[in-house]
Amino acid sequence: MVEYIRRGRIELKRRGLLKYLLGAAVALFSTSALATVLRYLWPVSKAERKEVIEVARMGEIPVGGFKERWSFRGFPAILMRHPEGYKSFAVKCTHLGCTASWRVEGWKKIGVSEPVLFSPCHDGVFDPMTGAVLAGPPPSPIPEIALEERGGRIVAVDWKDPDYVASLPMYQK
Repeated sequence: MVEYIRRGRIELKRRGLLKYLLGAAVALFSTSALATVLRYLWPVSKAERKEVIEVARMGEIPVGGFKERWSFRGFPAILMRHPEGYKSFAVKCTHLGCTASWRVEGWKKIGVSEPVLFSPCHDGVFDPMTGAVLAGPPPSPIPEIALEERGGRIVAVDWKDPDYVASLPMYQK
């Protein structure tokens, strides 16, 4: 690389500099390619990527109650306690991305007097048991969050259907 030394200065000829730069580029490319191959051969397992979020203590929420304003993987979420058990949904509307909220009085415009999840953007209404669209322009249901009981606590562990969530544009980061 160093072609000659003259009077205490190191001088590099043009050809030597080009060889050095080419060698550095090949080394960087090779390292990147090797990292990609290794990541393919030894991917991070889903179990290692799971983010568990403690949402509530068992019994903290009464039957018919709910807990809003918590976040699951960066999206607003709600935890509801029905007589059948706990349900949780991400409440970013599938229409315009507005945040849906618990509406105890239902939505009289569509004749529902039971509680619903309501999105103020164009009156989107979702079923609090299934996340299905009951009214309005939302094109698809809101995604459900899988819950588990661990040591007297309710924890959010994953999306109930990760492939479905991956298909929703407003749930892409």
